[in-house]
Amino acid sequence: MLGVRFSTIAAATWATALGLILTRTVHAQEIVPGVRIRSWIAPPGEWHTGTLVRYGTDSVVIQRCPECATDAQSWARITRVEVSEGRSWSGRHMAIGALVAGALAALIAKRSVDRDLARCQDGPCGLEVIEIPIAGILGAISGTAVGALWRAESWREVYSTERAPARE
Repeated sequence: MLGVRFSTIAAATWATALGLILTRTVHAQEIVPGVRIRSWIAPPGEWHTGTLVRYGTDSVVIQRCPECATDAQSWARITRVEVSEGRSWSGRHMAIGALVAGALAALIAKRSVDRDLARCQDGPCGLEVIEIPIAGILGAISGTAVGALWRAESWREVYSTERAPARE
């Protein structure tokens, strides 16, 4: 009984090892069923993203959504496979938020200051100008916070051929 189980386990292990060797140096520890992947399909030139169901020497099978049917793609058409590292904040989004919100806040403050200076008849005029950089800084800080809430999915390449396109 124990010998039968051991031989079954050994055969399954060898079959898995052989399958991993034959699947063109895909990093096995990174691409396992259940992980979120995207693959670049060459003839139409588009990303197919979903949960990996299985892969073997001939194809990759993913499920795009929980209700969707599985989608098998031949290795001959796949030029890149990437594994999701999850959704996280993006420094680029934070910078965009800081620039947009800072510039918008400074522009609004400038219009207000210009209006106040045009009405100024007596007393010290021009001190209101300090409001413009303060509004820009406060706008940039709030824009950075909003940009940090804008999550982006990070991807790590686990397989590619030399003719694969650049990342989007």
